[in-house]
Amino acid sequence: MGYITVSPNGAKGYKKRGRNSSSREFYKDGADRVPDMCRACDNNYRFGLLKAFDTKARNIGLYDIDLVLEVDGRILAIGEYKRFKQEYQEFLIPAFEYVALKKVAKMMRVACFLIVELVKPRPRESEYRVWMVDRFERPGDRPLKEMKGKKWAAFDPEYAVRLDTTDGLTEWMNALIASLGGGGGDE
Repeated sequence: MGYITVSPNGAKGYKKRGRNSSSREFYKDGADRVPDMCRACDNNYRFGLLKAFDTKARNIGLYDIDLVLEVDGRILAIGEYKRFKQEYQEFLIPAFEYVALKKVAKMMRVACFLIVELVKPRPRESEYRVWMVDRFERPGDRPLKEMKGKKWAAFDPEYAVRLDTTDGLTEWMNALIASLGGGGGDE
């Protein structure tokens, strides 16, 4: 997937960028410089929201948790969900998302997990890799990598639960709910 850089004049002057281009080009000079055609992108909403807070007066963080697992009115777990087109030797997740996942899980006293979907074009069935994340992991327990000025948490697929179908993910989620005291369904 490529990225585009939009000139201040709008879409007429866009240049297609390569796979490794960073979408940070859109907002590196502040949220005011995000072109209108990019403001709906999920990558840019935090910068617009941060403008609503006086960040000079306080240290403010906005957390984006992808999944909240609630069963019978009780939150049991939270998770991050990522999609990749292929298997890697390690899956890199933005460190700020990893830290936020652990921090929020610790405050809520719930379990936390990471689901990676491997999107296969043929056959159209996805595969999944799932890691339970220890919310009490210390900073040195999981390797953090630095690339292009960003930090990433590394997840080794060797330690993941491998699920070859969506039905397998459903079974895993039902087992997780049961293990967390969420019951088995029709009680």
